[in-house]
Amino acid sequence: MSGVFKAVGSIASVVALVPGPWQPIAQAVAVVASVGAALTAKPPAARGSISQIQIGANLPTPYLMGRTYIGGNQEHDVGYGGSKNPYRSMVFVYSGAGPIQSIEAFQADYTTINFSGAAATGYYAGFLWRSTQLGACPEPSALSGPQGAIPRWGAAYKLSGYAASLVTLKFDKDGKRFASGVPQFGIVARGVKVYDPRQDSTYPGGSGSARPLQETTYVGGTAAENPGCHGVTYALGRYQNGKKVMGCGFAVDAIDWPAWVGFANVCDANGWKIGGAVYEPGSRWDNLKAICEAGGGEPFFAGGKLSVRYSAPKVSLFTITGDDLADGDYSVPAMTSWRDRKNSVVPKIRLETHKWEYVQLDAVTVASLVAEDGEEKQEEVPFSLVQEKDQAAELAAYRVVNSREFGPIVLPCKPWLAAYRPGEVGTVNIPELGLVNQLCEIRQRQVDVARAVVTLSLMSESTVKHAYALGQSGTAPATPTITGGEDLDTAVSDANSSAPIVVADDAAMVALDVVAGTTVKVTATGQTWQRNDAAGGSVAGWTLIGNTAAATAATTAFTPVGTIVGTNVQDAIAELAAVPATTAVTLATGWSNLGSPYGGALVRRAEDGLIAVQGTVIGSGTATTLIGTLPAGYRPGQTRFFAGQNGSVIRTLEVRANGEIYVGGTGTDTTTSVSLSSILFYP
Repeated sequence: MSGVFKAVGSIASVVALVPGPWQPIAQAVAVVASVGAALTAKPPAARGSISQIQIGANLPTPYLMGRTYIGGNQEHDVGYGGSKNPYRSMVFVYSGAGPIQSIEAFQADYTTINFSGAAATGYYAGFLWRSTQLGACPEPSALSGPQGAIPRWGAAYKLSGYAASLVTLKFDKDGKRFASGVPQFGIVARGVKVYDPRQDSTYPGGSGSARPLQETTYVGGTAAENPGCHGVTYALGRYQNGKKVMGCGFAVDAIDWPAWVGFANVCDANGWKIGGAVYEPGSRWDNLKAICEAGGGEPFFAGGKLSVRYSAPKVSLFTITGDDLADGDYSVPAMTSWRDRKNSVVPKIRLETHKWEYVQLDAVTVASLVAEDGEEKQEEVPFSLVQEKDQAAELAAYRVVNSREFGPIVLPCKPWLAAYRPGEVGTVNIPELGLVNQLCEIRQRQVDVARAVVTLSLMSESTVKHAYALGQSGTAPATPTITGGEDLDTAVSDANSSAPIVVADDAAMVALDVVAGTTVKVTATGQTWQRNDAAGGSVAGWTLIGNTAAATAATTAFTPVGTIVGTNVQDAIAELAAVPATTAVTLATGWSNLGSPYGGALVRRAEDGLIAVQGTVIGSGTATTLIGTLPAGYRPGQTRFFAGQNGSVIRTLEVRANGEIYVGGTGTDTTTSVSLSSILFYP
């Protein structure tokens, strides 16, 4: 608004507050000012303001989260009470998708006003009243004022589902109260409740009565300040009377629940909270991103489900070596480009101590990375739903160290890697590409069924960055990069000299020329044998050094002390107890083989170590039912999922690390057969 029109508008606003015969003149002046302002004003912001009152028609509806302040949307404003109009009533809406948890304080110009019932006490006693509602659906009655009927407001205006207040002012004849105009009104409140799967006894590991899409079971407390819980609740959508009123509206089975639960747990562990509001109509995806950002997360799609990527230490689930590469083009950047790196971030958040306005915090600058880059590379990052300084500093530190991770690393791989989805982490050990035991996160996955090639796009993932970002270490990690030069030569040499020789089983022996002291791992038995001396070639020259599950059998580095011929190695391995190539699956109670002409439940190991289950069974049970158990030596290193035929439908077959096989999915038809032949994996 131009200076002239702004001044005229301000004068008109003050005059209009004072009831009397001059009001028509003030209103006319205000109209002129409004028209002039409209000619010079900039377009309105797409999003609402949480600290200022918004006035207008068809305003975006706020959605309040966590403990925060909000001015609200002014939806009604009228003077009344006789020829002098001594009363003025205003209606403010603070949040949709109610009810919110509570209103802690009602404030005027950011100062809390105390009330006795609906009437203000203290300075505003006799001149200010307010009635409030949290946004129940339905509300039992409409908000009302203390001075009788309010023009163009009545019992039909219940505002069900909206947290709101009706504020009534009385003209002060002495010209003391409201002499400088109507103060900025607002509330400090605790926002909407959320669905927390950890408080849902139907979710594995959960405990409580919370249920998705059942609003009356949603919870408050610490969960209602958790960015992860708010993220998944907004993703599900908020419903009233069977109609979605806020949020995205994803189906329950379209959510990657383990990822969201992990995100919520990390937010709790780090003490990260959310506070503020997003607005609709608007981009729901942008709103979801802003909500997740409060906990350092980012929503994305993985395997057709909505998942979330967040910063936390991760465990490697798989290892990719040169033997796992397929035909195709690969690319490995040496490090992230200089242009894309950041070494300093200035977080900007709203602070209660600064009247809930945005404040720039001190820059989070990593001196060692500034020296590495040759100059300061700084950016300002507004965290719109963060209200804690330490939390903002930690998120800013993550912003710095995450910008240093290198990628994308593009690798065409063999089909078994299709079992892993974006967001999961594994180890890449291909020294020839400069990747030596490099922890990486899958960012994208493309499956070429015709060529049987799975192309993974990965980003490096450093483990030491977390302690620095969370203030547990004062030393920032160096910029991640591929291994090169002398380090790469050493890694390749070590890999060629000390890697254990893996033999599938006794039936697949080949002549091996090895150095005495070589570790030989026999995966069929889970036993690990090592040559300990240079003399002779008998079995006596070998010593059992491990007898554990094949996937975790111990191996030992060796010092070359001589040469032995392959037949000696073969003879030594021949002394090991052979494991049958094919053995039966132990079926659970209530399950049995279907019988002829269908084969029974068997499991076999191929020469390359591939585990294959075959056979068709029949039984009874509930939605998730234990079918049977694989014997030791034929089990996966971690839980795997497969699609299996159950009657006329496809059901999930879950094979756990302890060998247990479950058939899952609501409505499992246990009166017909279940085929196990889709279960294929490498240990």
